[in-house]
Amino acid sequence: MKMIAPRPVRQVRLIAPASPFEPGPFEAGRGLLESMGLELAIDPRIHERAGYLAGGDESRAAQLREALSAAGDVLALCVRGGYGTMRLLPGLAASASSGEAMLWGFSDITALLNVLTRRGRRVVHGPVLTQWGRLDAASLAAVEQLLRSGVPMPLRGTPVRGPTAQGTIVGGNLTLLCALLGTPYAADFNGKLLVLEDTNEPAYRIDRLLTQLRLAGVFQRVAGVALGTFDGVARSDWEHLIDELAETLPCPLVVDLPIGHAERNWPLPFGWPARLDGASGLLRFDGGSE
Repeated sequence: MKMIAPRPVRQVRLIAPASPFEPGPFEAGRGLLESMGLELAIDPRIHERAGYLAGGDESRAAQLREALSAAGDVLALCVRGGYGTMRLLPGLAASASSGEAMLWGFSDITALLNVLTRRGRRVVHGPVLTQWGRLDAASLAAVEQLLRSGVPMPLRGTPVRGPTAQGTIVGGNLTLLCALLGTPYAADFNGKLLVLEDTNEPAYRIDRLLTQLRLAGVFQRVAGVALGTFDGVARSDWEHLIDELAETLPCPLVVDLPIGHAERNWPLPFGWPARLDGASGLLRFDGGSE
């Protein structure tokens, strides 16, 4: 198994490959980032606007290509998710084969994370910059540890179904993963640990998306499943879906991992061997901190 481990970060480059952002959350996140003492580079194109996109496709694609092509211990940190990264996938090939920079983001950035992982690039499913000001202290500590040391903290959720599974992580935003099924850019689920989260989706839509994964045979191909938060909908409205998963999955299931759109969003490096313990609820990375 090839290890695509994160590394300590020297410079952070801010890019906006999806939706535009508000100045308040941006400045809050920037202040926290600067307090960590890392070198910061801001692409001026992040402030462009094109309707519901943070600039035209070519501008956003150029930001991504240039950031990913950087050499050394550089982090390409996405300012926001929202929508737009699917539109960039056909032109991603040139930027996926060279450079050493690590991409960091979540939500709509899910589309980029899984494609780049398949191409051997370092990526982290973690909070976008405009979320940093809303994170709880534990999430910020996990973010800073990974940035400074390249070593991720283990995440603990609620165990539902055992035993233990090993593999590298794929997944992210449930809606984005389903939107890419049937395309050349779908995630590689075979033997992987599938981590899922979403926001503001009513229970029937969560049901529909999980059903789509089941009908596509995804749950039969993964080694384990872990759910993060699904904020914006009452847990009682979709709790029965967890019971259904536990009854039908042939692999471990853990829920309540601290990832998602709310105040808890710990970083998850993709491509690094990990273990999901369905008895204790612990997700840890081989060689990571205890």
